[in-house]
Amino acid sequence: MKIKSIKNNIMIVTTVIFFVMILLFNLDLYQTKRAEIDRKTKETHQSLHNIITTIENNIKSLLSNRLKTVSELDAFEKVTQDLFSHSTTHKQENFTKLNFHFEHIQKQLPGFTTLHIIDKDGYSYMRIHDKALHSDKIAAQRISLATALKSPKVRAYYEDGLYGINYRVSLPLFYKEQFVGLIEAGVNPTILLSKIDTLLGHKSYLLTKEKGSKDFTAESSIKPELAQLLWSSEDKITCEEKTYIRHEYPVYDFSKQLVLKVVTLEEITAIEENFKYSLLNSFAISLVLMLLLLALLERLLLKILKRIEELVYMLNKTDDYIFTVDANTRKIKFANAAFYNALKISKKELQGRDVDTLLHSRGEDKSSSSKLFYGKEEKTQSKEAMLMIDANTQIPLEVRVNYVNKENGYYIAICRDISEHLQQELERKVNEKMINKYIPLSQTDLAGNITYVNEAFCKLTGYTAQELIGQNHRMFRSSKTPKEFYKDLWSNITKNRSFSGELRILTKTKEEVWVRIVIEPRYDINGKKIGYVSTREDVTDKQELRFISERDQLTKIYNRRSFESKLSQAFEHTKKEHQLFGLVMFDIDHFKKVNDSYGHQVGDDILKAISKNIKEVIREEDFFARWGGEEFMLILKTSKIDELKLIVSKIQERIKTTDFSPVPAITLSFGLGIAKEEDTKESLLKRVDNALYKAKENGRNRYELAL
Repeated sequence: MKIKSIKNNIMIVTTVIFFVMILLFNLDLYQTKRAEIDRKTKETHQSLHNIITTIENNIKSLLSNRLKTVSELDAFEKVTQDLFSHSTTHKQENFTKLNFHFEHIQKQLPGFTTLHIIDKDGYSYMRIHDKALHSDKIAAQRISLATALKSPKVRAYYEDGLYGINYRVSLPLFYKEQFVGLIEAGVNPTILLSKIDTLLGHKSYLLTKEKGSKDFTAESSIKPELAQLLWSSEDKITCEEKTYIRHEYPVYDFSKQLVLKVVTLEEITAIEENFKYSLLNSFAISLVLMLLLLALLERLLLKILKRIEELVYMLNKTDDYIFTVDANTRKIKFANAAFYNALKISKKELQGRDVDTLLHSRGEDKSSSSKLFYGKEEKTQSKEAMLMIDANTQIPLEVRVNYVNKENGYYIAICRDISEHLQQELERKVNEKMINKYIPLSQTDLAGNITYVNEAFCKLTGYTAQELIGQNHRMFRSSKTPKEFYKDLWSNITKNRSFSGELRILTKTKEEVWVRIVIEPRYDINGKKIGYVSTREDVTDKQELRFISERDQLTKIYNRRSFESKLSQAFEHTKKEHQLFGLVMFDIDHFKKVNDSYGHQVGDDILKAISKNIKEVIREEDFFARWGGEEFMLILKTSKIDELKLIVSKIQERIKTTDFSPVPAITLSFGLGIAKEEDTKESLLKRVDNALYKAKENGRNRYELAL
């Protein structure tokens, strides 16, 4: 019953809110559409202004060009002569010739009404459009002509003359570079209407008034109803069930007097009807949507209320202890089943119980007031507490407390039994202690700068933690570790792969220690990589054993077994990557004589000296081994015979300049070869051995190529 009442109240409030929103929405829609119509009206009015201005400019240009053409005719020279000499000698002759041009222009330009010539004193010399009128002082009647005579230049203007209002263009006339008068042409302003109708797409009308009159009149053929629309002062008018927008363009004469009005009627009947229909349609759709939303809301409310009941049910089924505490009285207001079951009391007995009698912070005096529920900031606080079951039984809890500033304020507490977690934490600390003491561990940022080291790491390197934090791992690098090792290391860890390998590191005392290193990426709680963690194991003893097994005991370079293993690896790499390599076999010339003449100790010293010098000449990536006796092998990462020759030449030069006392001089013979795709270990060794034998036969202290 209570749930149904809540639902009904919510529905009533929501209905009112929806209805107000519909009204506001449709009001805004009305204003938007009305503003759009107003904007279009302004655009049409501006277009009318621009069209008329353009038409006037075109007419001015057209008439100016016509007048200029007429004034440049050969026959026109007699007109300017008459004007210059104040005579009428050629007047009749000139009229006949100019009348022909006037009639020709009239045929080409409908609305062309007047062609007039005025002398510089303001007297009419000739009206081509009316031969009966001439010789009157026209400038006294028309201010435009008086102004044009004082300041001769091309002018355009509206003016009311003997033949009504015309749009006129005047052009100054000269005879022998002296100003002698004006030629003026005029067109009836009705010429504007046809062009406006064509460009604007609306019907246009011209309102005129007679000279001295204040009233404007339309053409007599216009219906009286339409005439009323044209004279209306309203922007929007209705006539015969049609709605129009009235656009008016005032036309002023040379004296800034209003002489004409161009009126355009833009029919918007369809736009207005569509506007009203859109508003009604929008309102209807909004109401339908509101009803649908209310129906959906009712169903949603039922689901939500049912979900609330389910949540309460789940709260009572969870193993966590959940309860609320009044912030002022510190009394328990609500608790789930798990909480009062743990206390072995009824729900009724628990409600209203003082929380201080049940929970205490860990290590807190039981007789004091609990510090778990204090402060009124709305944020989560996590604390550890003890739940007092009875005098002899306590349960350790992790308590998450939230203050809620509602209904005078209350706390929500979610408690979890952490007995098992505390036991696991105890075991973890024991493990951490063992790792800290016996397994060297460090952490770095993404650039390799140290952010943490443990006790075992400090013991291994000889540094203190303070000396190491902030330093880069480069400080441990040994010059004997190949650069390719670090390149491979960074290639792996920057691609979020783990890396393991063995390398030398330098301790604080510059002692070299062999370690096996394992590096893994480190991530934060959002999965973003923030650095690396690495462990190390001292494998110096293992490396020394490996060194003994892989190296020749006398020269300390690789032995024959290591060479054979390396040669197999080189062939496997060639097979996979199709990258060939070079092989050099060489021995010491006449080495038996050295042993026989100077003794085996001197022979051993020479073997060590040769090995030392050649190691300094060859590249870091080249593999150098003792094959047996005085024979040696070089595996070189190159497929070019010229590079083999260059390295052999450097070896020969070094041996030539080395002092092998008491032996006067030592020379070497070489066999050089590049591995082929079809080669095996046996075939390549045989080819290089044959090349070395050939070098011996050809005089020693030289090299031969293995074919």
